[in-house]
Amino acid sequence: MRILICDEEERHGEAVLASIERWEQDGGTRAAVERFRSSEDALQAIRGREPFDLAFLEAQFPGELDGLQLARELRLRNPRMEIVFITAREEYAPRGYEVGALRFLRKPARDEQIRECLDIARHSWRDAQSDAFIAVERRQVIYRIPCRAIRYIESAAPYLDIHIDGPQPQKLHIRRKLSDISGALPPGMFVQCHQSFLVNPSYVRRVSKQSILLLDGTEIPVSAKCRESTYTRFKALFLGDEKDS
Repeated sequence: MRILICDEEERHGEAVLASIERWEQDGGTRAAVERFRSSEDALQAIRGREPFDLAFLEAQFPGELDGLQLARELRLRNPRMEIVFITAREEYAPRGYEVGALRFLRKPARDEQIRECLDIARHSWRDAQSDAFIAVERRQVIYRIPCRAIRYIESAAPYLDIHIDGPQPQKLHIRRKLSDISGALPPGMFVQCHQSFLVNPSYVRRVSKQSILLLDGTEIPVSAKCRESTYTRFKALFLGDEKDS
């Protein structure tokens, strides 16, 4: 689960991060957290990046984009994400719900309030992944494929091979662009380690900067262009100690 904290006050951002770390230690989902003290820095960082699942935002940033505008940008990238405002400016509360805010908390937020938001966001995140599916057509037959069952997708333009898990693993060969499929998948559920491969981390046994080994022994290459981003992403997913995945 990917979490964004954006608050110009260092101590409040630190307090939210500490609550997240305690929640993780108590059995919560591992989270990749990114922190910013500027709304405009946060906006620049999220462009072209993997969407977030939860954001803790200050509502006001003097001289900068306000938290509501940042929330709208975030939601464009992931309509199902949860947004929490933490601020002393109560006048923003009614407007916060214009962007579908989960909570509007008064500073300083209490640990139990942060934990409640984390629990709700985790539930939403898991639902998004477990319920998601893609539909593809092959030879006038439409296939509905649960995303969680896809082990990896391989592209050999103009075709794709979708490798599907099950009692009898299948490979569905279709004419489609990898970018089309990637855009239809839930944000954060797959890792692109190569211009021709998307991998589901649930089926990964081992990762290096050169290749990914799946549970069934399949080895998938990691391209030089994707090497650092892929390794950092898996480190965040499996170890939970990287903040920029």
